[in-house]
Amino acid sequence: IAGFFYARYVSDMDFNIYNLRLTLPYNQRSNFNSHQVNPTWAVFADGTFHLTDTLSVTGGIRYTKDIKDFENVWTSTLVDTGATLARIAYDAPRRSWSDTSYRGKLVWQPGDGILTYLSYSKGFKAGGYNGFGVGAQPGYNPEIMKSWEVGAKAGLLDGRAFVSAAAYDNRYDNLQVTSGVPTGGVVITNAASATIRGFEVEAEFRPSPLWSLSGNVAYIDGRFKSFPLAPDLLGVLRDVSGNRLTNSPEWQYFLQTQYHNDIGTDWDLRATVNWRWRGRVFFTPTNQDLAHLQGAPNGELGARISL
Repeated sequence: IAGFFYARYVSDMDFNIYNLRLTLPYNQRSNFNSHQVNPTWAVFADGTFHLTDTLSVTGGIRYTKDIKDFENVWTSTLVDTGATLARIAYDAPRRSWSDTSYRGKLVWQPGDGILTYLSYSKGFKAGGYNGFGVGAQPGYNPEIMKSWEVGAKAGLLDGRAFVSAAAYDNRYDNLQVTSGVPTGGVVITNAASATIRGFEVEAEFRPSPLWSLSGNVAYIDGRFKSFPLAPDLLGVLRDVSGNRLTNSPEWQYFLQTQYHNDIGTDWDLRATVNWRWRGRVFFTPTNQDLAHLQGAPNGELGARISL
């Protein structure tokens, strides 16, 4: 497979944030107005070669060019009178990024319905500017990820059972992290580096034509390896190296049983019961010791019957 990709995105934002005598003695409105043009193009190729009847190797490569032309105007006004308190415009220098990404995968199929694989890949996400920035700003840099993954998939018992398992190690440089700012809005900053390691196991078993049992379990060890300048809720920069990544529970699992019966030619009966659970998550890279910035371990029981 070989191809060429091109897209041109135009993004406009006009957003107001109000301070109604909260931290100021008057009613104030901050208006963020930004415009961005983002042309991007890429060429890519991907192919698979069968070394033997059971062993194959896949390789792919992609060259990407990403360009961003950004401008932003911040205006502060008195809500009651409409008078302008301040106006700061910023026409950012045009920036472009290029990257060569690639992947390689070795696949072994020792028998019918069984597949194992080992893969390595490099991914790229372009940098950019923050629409909620005020005045001159450096923007944020591209994000690079390098990933190892090993796994297996197997269909068993004449198709009545299926098992899939995978383990991975993802390493990020300049991970792009979204953070809130005290005056409202969000900004994207770069962590120096981060790692996400873990595994996933998924299985399904049909003991009879009417019943099926399924489930999965996932473990994630996601941490900022180095993030010395992370903004907290008050905008103060903190070293959060070693903290867990946001929205990444250490453990989560899902269990389900389902009954499905075709009643005659016109009716269908289906009944399902499931249980989903995930461990604690953090909502910000900083202040992870505060209870209101955490999501407590949470389980959810669901049931459904349909005719």
